[in-house]
Amino acid sequence: MSAQIASPVATGGYGTDFERDVVAWAAMHMLRDRPVLTGERHLTNQLNVQTHVDGWLFDDVVLESANQGQPSRIAVSVKSNPGFTAGRWPADVLAPLWEQYLNLASRSFDAENDYLCLIVGDMDDGIYRSLRSLIELARECDPKVFVSRISKESAFCTNQVRSLWRASSCPLTGSTATSVDQARMLS
Repeated sequence: MSAQIASPVATGGYGTDFERDVVAWAAMHMLRDRPVLTGERHLTNQLNVQTHVDGWLFDDVVLESANQGQPSRIAVSVKSNPGFTAGRWPADVLAPLWEQYLNLASRSFDAENDYLCLIVGDMDDGIYRSLRSLIELARECDPKVFVSRISKESAFCTNQVRSLWRASSCPLTGSTATSVDQARMLS
């Protein structure tokens, strides 16, 4: 399970400046009735920060909206240092991502209506393109079809995309998460 709540000051540094900039950017978009994130289906009507106390592990910002009365939230983790490599996800991202997705720490996240989002500082362009490709491919396919395709050495994706896929598997000891769950989590 994730560590206890730490204050932003205790874990701060440049990261808190970057996080503040992200929150200001999100607030500006919300106040101007513009989507905060590309692909956001509904306009954000509430912005919450430092939401760990509410059960969020992706807790830097939670954007809330409603679709026909059904609440939808985007829980955002903000990292100034991306920490991705060609075959590795940052440990401080992957474990909380899975814990939140699987509702192991709390029941805040609803996989049917909510999203988990990672906003990072500058990252290697090739890794960014591969990570974006991985997520887009997962969104475009039925999860079972996606798993079947990405598991084969084929023209479906690049080796770097496949490597990021393998690295995104659930790292939590005792988890029963499957590769289909992994595909759903990425989509």
